[in-house]
Amino acid sequence: MVVDSYKVNLELKIEDVNDHGFKVTQGEAATWRLLQQPNVSTVLVLEEDWTPSTRETSRRLLDGLEDTGSELYGGLRTFLERDEWSVLRLGYSPKWVESRHEGGVEVVVPGQVCPPECRCAQSEHTPLVCKVDLPVTSAQYCNVGSTVGYAVHKRAATMLASFAHASLRGAANHKGLLQGIEFNYQGPSDAEGYGATPLDVYFSLAVPTVHFITPGLLMQPHKEHHGPRMEFFSETCSE
Repeated sequence: MVVDSYKVNLELKIEDVNDHGFKVTQGEAATWRLLQQPNVSTVLVLEEDWTPSTRETSRRLLDGLEDTGSELYGGLRTFLERDEWSVLRLGYSPKWVESRHEGGVEVVVPGQVCPPECRCAQSEHTPLVCKVDLPVTSAQYCNVGSTVGYAVHKRAATMLASFAHASLRGAANHKGLLQGIEFNYQGPSDAEGYGATPLDVYFSLAVPTVHFITPGLLMQPHKEHHGPRMEFFSETCSE
């Protein structure tokens, strides 16, 4: 199924909202509605410009998963069928990892370690998947960006629908109720007038448990730094 985010934004009358992340959320929310169908248990969401990671470790993993009789494939399938997961991220970018362009390639800056809040516990079914839990108390969370590719389970449907509705309501207030006071507004000229939490931030900040494929498999062509960052996450955080 192909969802045209631009058409979704037109139908919701939010095409003029100056916030890319907000529009992406509403476009992808259209795919989450598939979870409401009785015969759908999971949905894989891929953004239009997704591409396989160029990292050698990711390519080897992809090659291994092509063999449906392999241990890699079997372990991942067992996880999907038996584990209680809500969000599984296939492409991502740990924002705390620093990288730089060196010798024509993107490399991770030496000397970095995995922060405690990003320690990722491996699944009992496969070492290819690990999970990060939100802290119980107010504390640092694991800040991981990008929504280039991820899967969602039906058990997350209500949570995701609530987020999409709250995000849309924020823009509706801006376009409706808040427009009435714009003439008297004395704040920053670039303020949006509503809270628009990007989807990747929502995953990191609000979803109780997020699972990751390690190493990450997907990226965007113009974001080469995501490849080594996913690889670093896999090597230092998955345990």
